[in-house]
Amino acid sequence: MKLLDFMLDRNAPVSLKSIGEPRSSYDGLLDIFQSALKQEREVSGQIEALYDLAFQEKSFAALAELQWFLTEQVEEEKTCREIVAKLKMIHDDPAAMLDLDRELGSRTAEAPAAE
Repeated sequence: MKLLDFMLDRNAPVSLKSIGEPRSSYDGLLDIFQSALKQEREVSGQIEALYDLAFQEKSFAALAELQWFLTEQVEEEKTCREIVAKLKMIHDDPAAMLDLDRELGSRTAEAPAAE
């Protein structure tokens, strides 16, 4: 929505397209988080491509807007990488899995930055 609002604020044409159905079958938690990490890396690449285009076009407002997304993606990839590493380390240990569940469940969402 942040990008959509930015485009609308700039009076830019917006064309939304459908997205494919998400994958719904996984081989376990590790597979889920490895897929999430792959998706986060793809999103990072897409944002970097937008940033590169904005840079080439000298669209300074777009560069400023996209900077937030670049910073956010670093954190998203880091979080997924850490969870994947922990899942690989604990493997199928039920007690360790319960500890990881508690750890992830205790995380709090950050309030969105004021606009």
